[in-house]
Amino acid sequence: MDLKKIAKIITIGSSVSTIAIGALIFTGSLALIPGVILVACAGLAPKGLALWMTKQAEKDSKQLTSSTNPSLEHQILQIAHNLGGRATPTEIALKTNTTLDKATEALQKMQEKGYAELEITDSEAIIYQFSGFLSLDDRQNTVKRLD
Repeated sequence: MDLKKIAKIITIGSSVSTIAIGALIFTGSLALIPGVILVACAGLAPKGLALWMTKQAEKDSKQLTSSTNPSLEHQILQIAHNLGGRATPTEIALKTNTTLDKATEALQKMQEKGYAELEITDSEAIIYQFSGFLSLDDRQNTVKRLD
């Protein structure tokens, strides 16, 4: 059972306890001062615990998401690499499971940073060219020049 479900159960349980203790105080079954203290402990402490557990679950979820899913920029670079250094916003949106607007925005930011160049084909297709990927020939020629 995850932390959010446990927190919800604690919150419901503490609310029921608070109502039951409040009813006992109202009927005079408990002395007023100890009853108020009991209500505070029975009602507020579990709710505080539930709040903490909920926040912890959200934090854990964010850490899991960030560690298992590469950033959109990284995904774009991987896709462009697989496509020979060229990619369209539509290809990026499709392969990253994001919206076309987010894909376009990310590509535009990468272009502004100088990581990609915008090309528009004769048929008005928008293509981003990533020049940071070397062909095998370019790689071999670069190694030879360094030797």
